[in-house]
Amino acid sequence: MSALVSTYLPAPGFFAGRLREQAEAEGATAVSEGPALAPEPAEIVWERYGAAPAARRVPV
Repeated sequence: MSALVSTYLPAPGFFAGRLREQAEAEGATAVSEGPALAPEPAEIVWERYGAAPAARRVPV
């Protein structure tokens, strides 16, 4: 039996690695990469955070 695993995890890292390891250990023949999000949304969020009044900021 063959299985293909498609991931929607947005980026490589701990959880994507665990998913791949476990899928391959269970016999998956292929595991897809994540959708590789573009950097623009993160840049917009960071710009808006920086423009927010200091009283409304949440410590990072």
